[in-house]
Amino acid sequence: MSMQKGGGGMPDPSQWVLDLGAGESSAYVAWIRLLLGDKLTKLSPMFVKRMDYELDRRIVETFMNNDLSWMGFKGQKVNNWNIWINTNILMTSLLTVNDTKRLDVIKRAVMSADNCLLTVNDTKRLDVIKRAVMSADNWLDWYGEDGGCDEGPSYWYEAAGRFIQFLYYMSSASRHQMDWSSKPIVKSIGDYIYKMHINADYFVNFADAHAKNVPDPSLVYHYGELFNNTVMKQFGSYLSALEGNEKFLLGDQIRTDIRLHQFYMEMIAYNSLKSEVPKAPQPLESWFPDIQVITLRSEEGSAKGLFLGAKAGTNDESHNHNDVGNFVLYVNGLPALIDIGVGTYTKDTFGPHRYDIWTMQSQWHNTPTINGVQQKAGAQYVARNVTYNKTSAEFEADIAGAYPKEAQVKSWVRKLTFNRKANTVTMDENYSLDKFVEPFKVHFVTILNKSSDDQKNGDLVLEDKSVKLTMSFDNNLFDYVIEEHKTNDTALEHKNGDLVLEDKSVKLTMSFDNNLFDYVIEEHKTNDTALEHTVWEPLLAMEFLEFKIDGNRNHYEDKNFKRREKLMDLVLGELLTDNKTYVEQIANGLWLILEESTWTWPAHLSMQKAGEGMPDPSQWVIDLGAGESSAYVAWIRLLLGDKLTKLSPMFVKRMDYELDRRIVETYMNNDFKNWMVFSL
Repeated sequence: MSMQKGGGGMPDPSQWVLDLGAGESSAYVAWIRLLLGDKLTKLSPMFVKRMDYELDRRIVETFMNNDLSWMGFKGQKVNNWNIWINTNILMTSLLTVNDTKRLDVIKRAVMSADNCLLTVNDTKRLDVIKRAVMSADNWLDWYGEDGGCDEGPSYWYEAAGRFIQFLYYMSSASRHQMDWSSKPIVKSIGDYIYKMHINADYFVNFADAHAKNVPDPSLVYHYGELFNNTVMKQFGSYLSALEGNEKFLLGDQIRTDIRLHQFYMEMIAYNSLKSEVPKAPQPLESWFPDIQVITLRSEEGSAKGLFLGAKAGTNDESHNHNDVGNFVLYVNGLPALIDIGVGTYTKDTFGPHRYDIWTMQSQWHNTPTINGVQQKAGAQYVARNVTYNKTSAEFEADIAGAYPKEAQVKSWVRKLTFNRKANTVTMDENYSLDKFVEPFKVHFVTILNKSSDDQKNGDLVLEDKSVKLTMSFDNNLFDYVIEEHKTNDTALEHKNGDLVLEDKSVKLTMSFDNNLFDYVIEEHKTNDTALEHTVWEPLLAMEFLEFKIDGNRNHYEDKNFKRREKLMDLVLGELLTDNKTYVEQIANGLWLILEESTWTWPAHLSMQKAGEGMPDPSQWVIDLGAGESSAYVAWIRLLLGDKLTKLSPMFVKRMDYELDRRIVETYMNNDFKNWMVFSL
């Protein structure tokens, strides 16, 4: 919401914002319109009309008439937001357009890493498709030729995964006249995901990526299909088999985010995923020079031995952590030295205090602290002279540039050497300081426990039930300290996301993605009965339609009246006590009324040109219900406008907006003959 001119808080009724959520919602509505539009029309033709109305004002007009930062039209760097939203915009346009010329136009689209042309037709929807393609091309411009995703494998679905959907829909709409198989960068963007794979559901994780992750197997397969790449097809089958094919198609507690378009892509690939040979390629090495990431393993096609993933890069990457020079080490496919990943997202995660969060700091990555100073965030904090020597399997980077001047460091060359014969990784640190302030610290983050050590020989042994790692060092130069950090953040623990709530008669299991969410239970006791029973019931479409179907108006109107009565009780309570106890619940009730599709009662909807049924989004009707609701809102504005403004100035602005369009403009520009009698 910070994208709107009024800043964060409540939405400004005069400005729609097009973000990830709006894009996802538009795709949901577009798919429902396509798949169930005919059935919904039998209930009321206003369902499809309302869907078109909302898609047009919230999505199409906003997309066409605004230059939002994620679009990239001003040359700024863009991330997965671009291709994620553009894919949903493209889907929305293709699924909701009935234009015979559309296919001919799309056929002529040409897209590459540095060129995007689309013949323009004068229809609005074709302009939307053109703009979506051009904006998506801005996203592609920021990708290096190595296809590396600097946000990590966890974000591959929301970047490369969305991209393959974008290409699939464009190809399908053009009846497969469009072909990207000759574009190496497109193939590289897909191949990245198997090159970052370690074993089973473990992937190399940097930045906000999680170590455990199962990319959508259908999208991996579609990449393989696009390039006739058996490696990617087999890897897609391998990923599908990890949890079972049916779970990926139908969804389960792990796949609570299933979307219609995702289901569609999986359904298309389902039989192929089952019949393909499941195999993880597990390449011996993969070097990404653009994002400066290397992966190395002991045996090709196997998790046996060691796996090393290391990075140089910058501290200005998307979803950045201060981690230049960081690396992870796995033993027989299991974690030994790790990247912690990201905890549960909070308001600080993407705010000015991001780097106050411990998981973002360089001291909680496998990097050094120099003269007591950690790395800093910003485009100027980068690695220099980054090289990978394939013959000697040596990865080298000067990471001094990732530290501010207070670190007093001229150069800090970290070299990691992978020795397959000895089954070892050697780390050399060669540095030059402007000034020595205090001994430096080299941090290693692990989930293993200390087993034994030989301080004389400089060996530290770390192990658990299935992993053993020996760390050897020069004990004349180094000592070690073990610091334990305990956390209750389930996003870091990788446990199942189930919360069970119950009392004597009710049991509720709440399942959630624990990679994205944590929970905190806060108890608030009150003796205020008005607050104890403040449950806002929804007003449902089928309850509104009951009047047309069987003449019953009570179900909808009873809930409508109770909503307003409850709101007035809260308003009176606040006026009598003047202690702000009721303001938040007043805001909730008011918000629901302002969001209602109509304030008109079902029995009076025959006043609209389309007749009774569902409200026509192109015509407001003023009846007894609309008049009553306008009075409620007007009184709340007068009596509590100042208090609501302290929550958000958008409350008063929204009240004015709804009163104006629903009541004032409708009243001044219509002659409702059954009660105005101006025409007599």
